[in-house]
Amino acid sequence: MAKDNDDQLGEMSDEQRERIGKVLSTIPDPNQHPTGVQWHPTQYLDVWLMELRVRAERRATARLTTATWVLMGATAVLALATIALVIATAAHG
Repeated sequence: MAKDNDDQLGEMSDEQRERIGKVLSTIPDPNQHPTGVQWHPTQYLDVWLMELRVRAERRATARLTTATWVLMGATAVLALATIALVIATAAHG
């Protein structure tokens, strides 16, 4: 079960800010300013939140994949048990 504070985001680290700044600096300037683009904090936040969303979706997908395999295994065991019961019933009936 999730803790109450699991949904709260921490502060963006300096390393993350620098990495996102490098990503944003690769985007060409639509106004063709020679000095480059001035990025506002909201653009940094948008990229950071998108990364967090992708990470959360990957975790959710991994959990669903694991649950699907477990369910498939349980279904196979139940099918084998049903076949064994049918055979046992037919042999003694």
